[in-house]
Amino acid sequence: MFPVGKASGAKVEVYLGNSSVAAYVAYVPDDPGTLWTVFSYDSVTGIITPINDVTYHSSPSSIGQ
Repeated sequence: MFPVGKASGAKVEVYLGNSSVAAYVAYVPDDPGTLWTVFSYDSVTGIITPINDVTYHSSPSSIGQ
């Protein structure tokens, strides 16, 4: 089992183009759950919309499949 919440140290960094500076950084919230929804991304406009929410998924092993 992996640690959840801030204890995991998990973060997501989004880089645009060849930039060495992250355009968006999100740290995992200290909330219980099995699914971390970090952001939504509109590929047409290039807009990142922060979500940063942790919820429970009924079948965690199937996430991302």
